Amino acid sequence: IVDRFGNTKRIDRLIVRKDEIWVVEYKTKADSALNYKEQISNYMSLAKELYPEKQVKGFAMFLEEARAEEVA
Repeated sequence: IVDRFGNTKRIDRLIVRKDEIWVVEYKTKADSALNYKEQISNYMSLAKELYPEKQVKGFAMFLEEARAEEVA
């Protein structure tokens, strides 16, 4: 996605559902993902600009731990 300043952002997965958008970022380890909440929040803001009529949710998927965390 290119933001309004021309910066390119790469969302790992953007899932467009009927009433909502899911922004999903994959992380190998939780300790290596220090700023993942801020990153996902920024991606969620971009998705909201693209789909203003839909609810946007963000998720971090930690692969080594086989767990997901919703980011508000």
